[in-house]
Amino acid sequence: MSPAPGPRSPDRARKVAEVVARRILLDAEELGLGPGDQLMAETKMMEIYSAGRASVREALRILEVQGVVSIRTGRGGGPVLERLKTRDVGDSLKLYLQQRHATYGDVLVARKTMDPQVGWHAATSATRSDKQVLRRMLDEIGALPAADHHLLGSSSQRFFAAMGAAAHNPVLSLLSQALRDIYSWRVHGWFDDDQYWKGNLVRLQQLLGMIEAGDADAAERTIQRELAAEVSFARRYFPDVLSERVEWD
Repeated sequence: MSPAPGPRSPDRARKVAEVVARRILLDAEELGLGPGDQLMAETKMMEIYSAGRASVREALRILEVQGVVSIRTGRGGGPVLERLKTRDVGDSLKLYLQQRHATYGDVLVARKTMDPQVGWHAATSATRSDKQVLRRMLDEIGALPAADHHLLGSSSQRFFAAMGAAAHNPVLSLLSQALRDIYSWRVHGWFDDDQYWKGNLVRLQQLLGMIEAGDADAAERTIQRELAAEVSFARRYFPDVLSERVEWD
């Protein structure tokens, strides 16, 4: 377990609940706990961290708001570790983007820089298992009803999330997917166009071919073309949204 902060620790100047929240995560990592694993009971945390019940509960609430922990009720319930979702990261990021008056156009510009790098790293780092997952996901997308644009969109999002995992750069893939989530959440209703989704499937097929071949430069260019098509579509059908400020909700 992580040691209690000493008398000269800078943590003394921080709220007790924030210190406890940080130590809960450090100890969970030290113990090798992962998503789905249950944490110790509140009473045990109070003892281990020398904190009152109110501080421990506030610490758990902080982690719950961040999507890192869920509190299960009933017999055998209690705090459980969760896998942090990119949507949770995106929701938090929207707060900072709102304060900086960022627009959805700014988000799209950032994606034009970041997403191609994800493709480049996926082509150089994807394992055989990663490629099999991507191939299976793309086959499933190809079998979807052409008119179900919502399902095509959500499946495409999952494909890019898997590609981010295949890049084996957690920082790059997390930020890229969070920005994709922010943008897609706002504009998904506009992508009600058969031709767009037909073109999207072709671009994904090309992209996967580049990743499977290990052609990083081609994968990067393919994503650049995918984003160019997305920008063109946005300017044609919802230009006002690009100048709209991102809002935390």
